[in-house]
Amino acid sequence: MKHSILKNIMESKKNVVCPIYENQNIMESIVEALGYDINKIVNKSLGEITTIHTLGQCEFEKITFIGLGKAEEITTRKMRSAFETFAKQNKEPKVFVAHKAGTDTIDVHKVVELFTESYD
Repeated sequence: MKHSILKNIMESKKNVVCPIYENQNIMESIVEALGYDINKIVNKSLGEITTIHTLGQCEFEKITFIGLGKAEEITTRKMRSAFETFAKQNKEPKVFVAHKAGTDTIDVHKVVELFTESYD
């Protein structure tokens, strides 16, 4: 499953949105495709939005990271707030990568629900 998710992301024509915790590294295939370790420039603090332009190195034009802070401190309220910050700035369709945003207390289905609700 992990391989097919990654393949779908890398082949996407739509821009990508990826929530990320402070202790997570960005997917290695994205780092390799860009030829630069973007972990150094992505702000993973809660509510911070970082957009990286791929400059033709990926099928999608840009990937946006939504900082979720520390995984052990995340709540549904904090996650929704971070997603709302993103939603206020971005209305165009994107591919949302939810599989790495789940925690012991917030499953991936809830992550998707919170992201979707942030556009209300």
